[in-house]
Amino acid sequence: MGKIGIISIGVLCFLLLSCQKDKLETASLEIKGETLCLKNEEPTKFLFTPASDEIRVYSISKEGVTKDYVKDVDYKLVNNTIQRTKNSTIPNFADHRVVYKSYHKFEWLPEPNRNPELTIPYVSYVDYSTPLVSTNNIQVKSQFVKDLKIVTIGTSISFGAHTHAQYYTESDSQTYPNLIAKALSGLTGFKITVKNMSTDGGGVNQIQDLDLILHEKPDIVILELGMNDHLGSSSDSYLSSLEKAINVFKQEGIDIILVGFFQQNPDWELENVKNTVKYNEILQELSSDYELYFADIYSAFESI
Repeated sequence: MGKIGIISIGVLCFLLLSCQKDKLETASLEIKGETLCLKNEEPTKFLFTPASDEIRVYSISKEGVTKDYVKDVDYKLVNNTIQRTKNSTIPNFADHRVVYKSYHKFEWLPEPNRNPELTIPYVSYVDYSTPLVSTNNIQVKSQFVKDLKIVTIGTSISFGAHTHAQYYTESDSQTYPNLIAKALSGLTGFKITVKNMSTDGGGVNQIQDLDLILHEKPDIVILELGMNDHLGSSSDSYLSSLEKAINVFKQEGIDIILVGFFQQNPDWELENVKNTVKYNEILQELSSDYELYFADIYSAFESI
């Protein structure tokens, strides 16, 4: 789980706990760590400030073998940053390979000649604990008398692309929808289930068959769409597809959370930077017009 996972869990948990506001009780959320790609001896700032010096840094091999790294031998902690040491055995992201074309853009290629090179082998997991927000800022519904079901419809981000579990074992365990369910279950004590209907390369085409989604009888629907749509689909078609789904879900009394998307690598030959902004603005406007919850991932990433 990378920065997208950390930011999504934090923002979405807050929004999920706010859905269907009625009688409320206070509770708290806690960050358990993050994943990083460390380069040379360059310091990398943590997204959050660890509550103590009890930090574990490790990697996981393709075979699932965990390797722990040693403080002051493999890494140093300085002023809320982490960096590799000169003789560190932590994978060096400076070695990550990307082949560029003559016009300084790269073409994405699948295996066996993957370009850019797979990032997972360069990932370091950093476990630490710190409160996400004050207990006065997070509230949990206390009137639940039934199980809560969340349906997620999204792209490879929701599907779990580049999580170790999904890539190597096709497990859904490290996807942010399932991590959210786990966090909420711990907070509320209720059974919270997730139906992840996301697909690799998915877009608004996934919400054309609304009966299929309604058949799942969701209490909350998370719509994480736009990462792929902004590369070529019409913005008018994108907007109308979302509006149609939103109206149907609202008529059924289903809470809706819209999730934005971050700026992808602008060196990718297919990336459209202007559309990244435009499509996130569409989501922002929809959330305002229909009074929906919105996880502004784009702004969160731009603030890092």
